[in-house]
Amino acid sequence: HSGSYSLDILWSGEPIAQSPFRVQVIPSGDADKVFLQMEPLQNCVLGRSVSTVVDARKAGGGELTAEFLGPSKPARCELKDNGDGTYSLTLKSNETGRHTLCVRFNGEHISEGPFTVPVSSLPDASKIRVFGSGIEHGILSTFDSTFYVDTTGAGAGQLAVRIKGPKGGFHVEMEREKKQDRVIVCKYDPQELGDYYIEVKWAGEHVPGSPFMVVIFDTHQELERYLSGSVVNPMPPVPPFFPPGWVGPPPMGLPIPPPIPSPQPPLGSAPTSVLATMPPALPYALPAPSPYFPSRVH
Repeated sequence: HSGSYSLDILWSGEPIAQSPFRVQVIPSGDADKVFLQMEPLQNCVLGRSVSTVVDARKAGGGELTAEFLGPSKPARCELKDNGDGTYSLTLKSNETGRHTLCVRFNGEHISEGPFTVPVSSLPDASKIRVFGSGIEHGILSTFDSTFYVDTTGAGAGQLAVRIKGPKGGFHVEMEREKKQDRVIVCKYDPQELGDYYIEVKWAGEHVPGSPFMVVIFDTHQELERYLSGSVVNPMPPVPPFFPPGWVGPPPMGLPIPPPIPSPQPPLGSAPTSVLATMPPALPYALPAPSPYFPSRVH
C-alpha cells in the first residue's frame, strides 16, 4: 500500500545509526495516463530529425523508456526529461518505410501505443501521377470532375490543387482513397462553359502535366469538333493592308495577293515599259489571325 512507513535496521539486536528510517511509498504509475503527441511524426523524412513531446504529468511515479524500430534495424531514439513531468522525444531514421515506435511506462505501453510512424524520402514532384475524367475535356451536363493524384514514391510533401474557371477560382474537395492511402481523390463543381486551368503541386512544385487545361462544351458535337482539330475560326479573315501608292512585293509578313492582270496594249502600238519601285520596308508586319480563341466555345 502507498503511504509513509518506518524502517528499522538492527545489528546484533541494536539499531544502526540513523535508524529508524522514514520511507515514503507512492502509488505505481499508470501507463494509460501517459500521452504522446503524434502530429509532428506524420511527416518523417529520411535522414532528418523530428521531435515531439511525451506527457506523463498525470501518470504518477515510474520509468519512461522508448525505442524506434525500422523495417530492418533500430533507428535513433532519444528521450530527455524536461523536469516538469514531460519528456522530449527525438527520432531519426536512415531507411524509409513503416517504423514502430514503442513508448513504455514502467514496462507497459502507454496510451494508444505502440505507434506506426511512416518514414518517407525527400519530396519528388516528378513521381506524382494525375489521372481521371476531371482533367479531360467534356460536356457540362454530364461532366464528371473527379480526378486522382497518386503520390506513390513521391516522398513526404503536401498536395495543393488550385482551379481557375471562367468566373474565377473553385473550391476543391480532397480526400484519401480508402484502399490506397497514397492516392488522393479530388473533385470540383464547374457551372459554366469554357476553359478551366487545374494546377497540381507537390511540396510547392508543379507535378508532370500541370497546369492541366480542361475545356467544357455544351454539346457532344462541339466536343468532337474540338478533339478532331476542326474548330472553325468564327472571325472573318483580315484582308492584307497595302499603303497608298504601294507598288511591288508586299511588306514582310503579309500574304502575297494574286496578281492583277495588266491591260494589253492595242495591236500595232509601240511597246511600253513600266518601272516597278518599292519604298523602304515598313517597320511592322500584321500578325496572322489566330485559328482559335480559348475564351469562346466553338
